[in-house]
Amino acid sequence: RSFSLEGIRDVSNRVQQRLRLSFWRRWLAAVRHWRQLRPAHLRLGRRGEKLAARHLRRQGYKLLHRNVNFSVGELDLVTLSGRTVVFVEVKTRRLRQHGGPAAAVTRAKQLRICRAARRYLAQYRLADCAVRFDVIGIVWPQGAKPQLEHHRNAFPWRRMPPLATPLIPSGGMWQ
Repeated sequence: RSFSLEGIRDVSNRVQQRLRLSFWRRWLAAVRHWRQLRPAHLRLGRRGEKLAARHLRRQGYKLLHRNVNFSVGELDLVTLSGRTVVFVEVKTRRLRQHGGPAAAVTRAKQLRICRAARRYLAQYRLADCAVRFDVIGIVWPQGAKPQLEHHRNAFPWRRMPPLATPLIPSGGMWQ
């Protein structure tokens, strides 16, 4: 049997291509496996955000961004309703406990959302737009249909409380 240089190159190229394909197949399989290993509460949250995004699109909102992260906080969904930028916090739970999922958006969480919203508006130069904060609470029992509650204008802009002026005691060692 005689081997030509062209034939060897052709075989070499096919082997390299198969190796590349097998690498990407293995990589994709690993990613799929990793996604399934994600904790159940994170998978539930992701499913809830997808359901909320679908609900908002059906209501006529335009989805701008999902899961926007800043050092000061995270924005689950950023949408546009008419000329209003709507920041939507999505809370998904298995059971309706302690006031439901929307009750989990505490004042501290609202402050973080407002800080992140300010950063978002500055980054995308939208400072002159009207802004609204919505909360979507989803109760999604195991093996049952989810129940979605959309709270429009759920909370106002929150600002950091002013720093208290330190009280310096009069007399004693301070004089």
